[in-house]
Amino acid sequence: MFGKQEKAKINGFRIELSEVEHFANKLLDNAISVAVISKDHKDNDVLSLFINDTNINENSIIEHLKQNLPEYGIPSKIIKIKEFPINTSGKIDR
Repeated sequence: MFGKQEKAKINGFRIELSEVEHFANKLLDNAISVAVISKDHKDNDVLSLFINDTNINENSIIEHLKQNLPEYGIPSKIIKIKEFPINTSGKIDR
């Protein structure tokens, strides 16, 4: 999917991707989230959150994250997938 990053900058602000995942996972019970940075069509960094629960309400995740993270740490995309790809080490393949 994407290269592994632990920190990123969005609009000049440094964010910890693990912090976004931490707060999302607190809401998700048994589901897992993975935060990634990608580029949009204008080459701007975009924060996305992948979640392996197709039944979760996206708005509830956004509201939960808004209570715990600064505005620049809120993902602009939430993408639901059934399961994450796994690499040969048994870890999530970003």
